[in-house]
Amino acid sequence: MSLLIDYLEDAASYIHARRARLRQLEGEYRRSHDPDIKLEMNSVKREVARKAAEVNDELLVNLDEFRHIKKYFPDLLEVLMEDDCLGRAIGRKAWLLDFRPLQPKEALVRLADARGRRRQLREAGTFIRKWAGGKIKAAELVSKYPVLKGHVKEGMEPDDVTAAIKSLKQSIRREGWLVLLNDSLILEPLTKLTNELSALCYEEEKARSEYEAAKGKGTMLEASKLRQLERAGKRRQHGERMLRHLLLANPSVLHSMKKKHWLSKEKQTPLQRFAASVTPRMVKERAWLDAMKKKLSA
Repeated sequence: MSLLIDYLEDAASYIHARRARLRQLEGEYRRSHDPDIKLEMNSVKREVARKAAEVNDELLVNLDEFRHIKKYFPDLLEVLMEDDCLGRAIGRKAWLLDFRPLQPKEALVRLADARGRRRQLREAGTFIRKWAGGKIKAAELVSKYPVLKGHVKEGMEPDDVTAAIKSLKQSIRREGWLVLLNDSLILEPLTKLTNELSALCYEEEKARSEYEAAKGKGTMLEASKLRQLERAGKRRQHGERMLRHLLLANPSVLHSMKKKHWLSKEKQTPLQRFAASVTPRMVKERAWLDAMKKKLSA
């Protein structure tokens, strides 16, 4: 049985080796300032970034197994999150493990609460940027923006308060997404992303047509249109990745969309057609547990 932990071990080994190569190149570059070494350094950095992005994708495709690791092997999850090579990538997705289904009414209440607190943080950020009185008066700030209670202290520097606001925004944003992932709410962001992707596909096709028309009509024009096409392609790929990740974050909704195979392609919505191309990996719990115990005891 192929295990997520096997993939993560291989990914960690790869990143470790590429980072070691990067350190070697950095030493060589300090001694020689050879531009070819600089180019190779940039190439290695891109390889590491691509592998980190691949780890993100793999965690989402294997979200079911990722959740089983948290349930049965929490100590292993802690070790993975502390790993120098994988910890950051795993941390980006580990918050999804806190997802819990909510009743529609409760989901709406929690979403409104999260949005209200984020609105307070935006207003607090504006207030801090205009602050001209030296250190922050915490009592005054918290009275205006209760969301900051427990996160700011008397006499903090404005920059420190700004950093606290940024961190709290990220926390509440994730909290809001855990609510939006519920079956009763997820269709709204899915539809929004699908519409955005349709627009990006149109932009890419337009850029491709303009590039084809510019071929052979001057090097500068052709190069400019090629760059536009490449940028449009990257934006479209990013849009596809965002939509794919959101579908993978709630496998039950994705499964319900894929079950509607009796619909003809003509009758399917763009979202349903896209969902048909996304396949999460699910585990058979008993067989997976046996394989994991064998793996960890080896």
